[in-house]
Amino acid sequence: MLAPVMRGVRPVKAIVTLKQFDVPSVVRRVLVDQYAKLQLTIDIVDTKTNALILSYPGPYHQQWLLGGLSAPIADAIAGDNDPENALIANYVLDYRTWLVTR
Repeated sequence: MLAPVMRGVRPVKAIVTLKQFDVPSVVRRVLVDQYAKLQLTIDIVDTKTNALILSYPGPYHQQWLLGGLSAPIADAIAGDNDPENALIANYVLDYRTWLVTR
């Protein structure tokens, strides 16, 4: 997803700071919380000088998950479809969109 965007001759590194990552269990989705949450900060830094080149002040993202008494049934039907994978993929797509506008 990011490889076509991240081209150049200047070597950089990405420093990813995880601020929040929470995917509620089925029990929590039944009783309390139906949202998976993610927030990151991504800094692009020059590898030679450690100078900050670009900083992404990652917004707070949340993704609604089926909750209440239907949560266990939805989880069983979903099988290997992990909600955290979709949450991370959407976050990376938003980062890519932000990055290409810079």
